[in-house]
Amino acid sequence: MTASEQLETKGYVVTRSVLSAAEVDRYRSMLLARAGVGSVHEVGKGRGTKSWNHTDGVSKEPDFWDLIFHERLLAAVEDALGPGFKYLQHSDLQVGFSAVAWHRDNVNRTLGVGPDWDDADGAYGLVRVGIYLQEFATSNFRLGFIPGSHRLSPDASPLRRKVREAGYTLQGAMAYLGPRFQSLTRSAEWVATDPGDVIVFDPRVLHSGSYIKGLKMSMFVGYGHENRHFADLQNYYRHVRTELGYRELDPTLVARLERAGLFASSVVDSDEVADAYRPAAPIRRIVARRVKNG
Repeated sequence: MTASEQLETKGYVVTRSVLSAAEVDRYRSMLLARAGVGSVHEVGKGRGTKSWNHTDGVSKEPDFWDLIFHERLLAAVEDALGPGFKYLQHSDLQVGFSAVAWHRDNVNRTLGVGPDWDDADGAYGLVRVGIYLQEFATSNFRLGFIPGSHRLSPDASPLRRKVREAGYTLQGAMAYLGPRFQSLTRSAEWVATDPGDVIVFDPRVLHSGSYIKGLKMSMFVGYGHENRHFADLQNYYRHVRTELGYRELDPTLVARLERAGLFASSVVDSDEVADAYRPAAPIRRIVARRVKNG
């Protein structure tokens, strides 16, 4: 199965050792320094411990811009998406962070509701790319997926879809009780990662981080074909989810993206995004404080 076929059917593709050992060491050092962590022992282990998540960190931090243009990373994305994609402002820098409940990263997170699930204005064609810097043997980190949950099943009725989605929501809530509860989702596929590994996935696919036992460090960037879906997702994170602290791209980064043919020039800023998911107000306030303090 080709990378594009796997992205289409399962919703994710794994490419091993995209970053070299030297690049892994470089990004690890920069992440620890940016997070204010002097050594790996200062990052908590397991559930309920302190973590650091710098939202849109790759876009904001010039030291990390090279990652956007990394040749082997772009090649992995092209294998999955085909040529002609642009940089999508959907990035993070993370130390000791793992979201353990089943969730989506797209705009319209209710299956079948909203433009994300309608290809009338063009195929979805967006990906989120996770780049991992830790060894599985020491971190125990895996990224889980519900294969095919980024697509509408033609043989499933709306009621059946709702029941299935409610089941994943319940299982995701139970995951906060501990690793044993997280393993109850029988349809899940779990991907163990080692330094330099890359996972390209559709933002609509249900996914979850696992519990971690040691240092876990990751970086995320986004790419996609420039269409309505692309504009909706970029505007969603910039102008709808304001608690996340996204902002306009630095003009120096824009110029570099333009030279590389990776700048999406047709996207018009808007805070009107149809059927956009918004967390409850108390959650938004908590997230805003974490972003401000991070």
